[in-house]
Amino acid sequence: CLVYSSRPPLVLQCSTSCGLGAIWRLVVCSTGLESDCDLTKRPVPARRCYLRPCSSWRIGNWTKCSKNCGGGVTLREIQCFDTRDQRPLRPFHCQTVSTRPVARMPCLPQPCLDWYSSSWGQVSYILSSHLLSPSLLTSLLTT
Repeated sequence: CLVYSSRPPLVLQCSTSCGLGAIWRLVVCSTGLESDCDLTKRPVPARRCYLRPCSSWRIGNWTKCSKNCGGGVTLREIQCFDTRDQRPLRPFHCQTVSTRPVARMPCLPQPCLDWYSSSWGQVSYILSSHLLSPSLLTSLLTT
C-alpha cells in the first residue's frame, strides 16, 4: 500500500508577520515518486494563517493653535488602520507595533502683550513738567 507522508517542519511558521499568510509542510509519496500514490488522497501541503492585521498609525495635520498667545493647544487626528485593507482598526492593533503618536500639544506659550494707558491727568503733568524719561515713564506705568 503506497501512502503519502506529511512531515511538518520542526518549527511551524507563518509566511508573513501580519495579514494572511500560509504555513507549508512537505508532502511526499512513500516511494518518493508522486505517480505511485493516489493523487485524490494527497494531503494539502499548506494551510492559511493569520497572525494579526498589518497596522499602522495614520497621522493628520496639526490644527491652528487655539489661542494667538498665552498658551493654546494644537490638535491632530490619530487613527489606527489596516495597511492592506485600508480600513480603520481599534488602537490596540497599532499599539503592538508602535506607541501612539501625540495628538495634543501646547503652542504659543509667550504671554499676550497689551496696551497700558494711564489717566489723562498723569500724562499732562509729566509732559508739562518736562520730566518724561524712559525710566520715569516705566515706573509710573507699572505702579
